[in-house]
Amino acid sequence: MVTGARLFTIPCVAALAYSGHLWSALLLGIVIGCTDFVDGYLARKYGPSVLGGMMDPIADKVFIAFTYLPLVDMGLFPGAIVMLLFIRELTVNGLRAGLSRRGIELESTYLGKVKTWTQMQGMGTVVLFALLWEQKWILHIGIGAMALLPLVFMAIVWRIKGELWTGALVMAAWAPVALFLIEYSNARFAVTGGITLVVLLTLYTGAQYYDRAKLRLADHGGFDRVDFVRLLTAVLLPATIYPSMEFTTLSGWFPITILGLELAAGGLDDLQSRHGQASGAAAWLARLGLTSALLGATHIAESPTQVMALGTLALLWTAGSVAYQFWRSRELYVGVPAVISE
Repeated sequence: MVTGARLFTIPCVAALAYSGHLWSALLLGIVIGCTDFVDGYLARKYGPSVLGGMMDPIADKVFIAFTYLPLVDMGLFPGAIVMLLFIRELTVNGLRAGLSRRGIELESTYLGKVKTWTQMQGMGTVVLFALLWEQKWILHIGIGAMALLPLVFMAIVWRIKGELWTGALVMAAWAPVALFLIEYSNARFAVTGGITLVVLLTLYTGAQYYDRAKLRLADHGGFDRVDFVRLLTAVLLPATIYPSMEFTTLSGWFPITILGLELAAGGLDDLQSRHGQASGAAAWLARLGLTSALLGATHIAESPTQVMALGTLALLWTAGSVAYQFWRSRELYVGVPAVISE
């Protein structure tokens, strides 16, 4: 229930950002991000469900899509750099599904969790740069609170449970980075530099995952056609999404929703792969290939009406395909041991 509430309120963050209410979007994003700790606590206390175990990483990735891409569309975040982040996420989804098809379990690393925290916190920090750059004394207070509050929470957890929550140290470590960018750069460089650091960490964790997955796959015959199709489309979709936002009249809601659905489909594909129900190479290529082709065609459309029609077709095709993928494997969500992915 907590994960579902988080998932279905995420688009509200994008709506607030598009309407110019960045402060409200930031505060709602913080609340949604904090629920990640709540559902993690509940899963540890009561045990994870199959549906919850699948939805948790999906919610994290959909959150990134619906918070980063509106800011790209508004010109705040550098689009080409942010697209590398989503190429990484889709690539790891494909690799994880490939491992699952072969019955291989690859445990998440602690750095993978750090990556998720950093994506959320980094986004919030950079938005603060944009909102408060002219009031640096307030910005300093905000960055100080960002360092102090996690440490206070860590002390409370230690006092109550006798456990050291090292995630607080990771979150507090953002403060000196943010202060350096504030003191030694201008507003535009600070925003670009902050997002670039987030993306570099994301790419590093993706490279680590690729190396580990490649070694395990080598013991099972290496990459096959299905794996190559998933890796190809992991690059193809973001490569068409950003130009359709930047260089056409297509509303940003179309590519944002399409990417969010595809990130969700990647999490679902992992579960299906564990039980021999994953989509084949042809079906996967047909879905993402047609979506990418429709988005690419927006560049040669002769009128805004045609651009809208192509975007609508791409969205309907993606939504229908993902809904069918979810429905056809609905029996998997009950009675199967859950596996929490990165």
